[in-house]
Amino acid sequence: MADDIIREMLMEKALILFEPKEIDTGAREFMSKYASYMEEAAITAKAASGHVYYESDEAPVDDSMTEFFEEWIELSNALEIDTVVAMNYYADSKYAQNPEVQTLDSSGNASLHHVCPNRRETWEYGAGVVKELSALPIDEILVLGTGYLSEKFCFCDTCRKEFSSKVGINPEQLSYKYLADHPSELDAWREWRREKFVDGIASLHEANTAPAPTEDDVSSPRLSIEVLIDPSTGLVEGSKNHNGYDFSRIRDLTGSILVNLYPWSPRLDSIGSKEYEKLVEALYFVRDFNRRGGTVTLFRWAVDDLQEIQALKTLANEVGANRVAATLGYPPNYSDYRENAMPSY
Repeated sequence: MADDIIREMLMEKALILFEPKEIDTGAREFMSKYASYMEEAAITAKAASGHVYYESDEAPVDDSMTEFFEEWIELSNALEIDTVVAMNYYADSKYAQNPEVQTLDSSGNASLHHVCPNRRETWEYGAGVVKELSALPIDEILVLGTGYLSEKFCFCDTCRKEFSSKVGINPEQLSYKYLADHPSELDAWREWRREKFVDGIASLHEANTAPAPTEDDVSSPRLSIEVLIDPSTGLVEGSKNHNGYDFSRIRDLTGSILVNLYPWSPRLDSIGSKEYEKLVEALYFVRDFNRRGGTVTLFRWAVDDLQEIQALKTLANEVGANRVAATLGYPPNYSDYRENAMPSY
């Protein structure tokens, strides 16, 4: 890891989400080097591989990282640093090996790294992970990989049958082309997917706020829900149709949102450009989100220079976001993720 960029980003008060497998020292050595710059310490708890880095009864465990993860949590608490962990929800390569939960496009092609967002068993699985994490001494859970991959998903048998029954058509008729040719059904499709998105988030929220099996008066960690906002998918308004997001319901349920900006674009638009002004306008919801008691974090993958963090902070100040955050690299299987996420024309 590049020591200079980590230190510079932390000095800018950016939250860095670290992947344990990418840290080449022990947790104690890492904290001794950087803790003095940290107000918050963020670490992945459930990776996009589907494995967790802590002792779990719910998910497959990567035993090579449990000692590191446990020591990280212990140290961040001892140092009185706010402790943030991240879990991947529908981005789960291990779980996606199960044909029963795979997410399919209308041609029947399955994603190898994501699962269908319309499965009660998946919601319950995610809720089980949230319960385990919320029992740890942490302050926040970042929920990554939420929503649908794109408007091309999901056309698995479960989604076909359920939606077709709702609108009164033969499941075999249902395809994205059919929806594009029938605007009323397309509108119903978009609304139905938003309902499923909300159901999935509500399941995690309920697990996070359920009474703990202990008499200790411990508040639940904040649950921050990731949404992907990119110009290629129509920024904020486009993401509601493309990914099935419902911003107002996120605010009502968890009160905290993680806005992943330009995940499919290499850089943010230059400050002052027409494209930048469009982005500022698209983020109009941020101040209203805050006014109603919510919190908003602007987030970027693979930040590798200080100027990008400073540009993100400038944008956050302009739109009223509470915090900026970043990873140092792209998620695994990024090219497949991007290919599935990009719109078809």
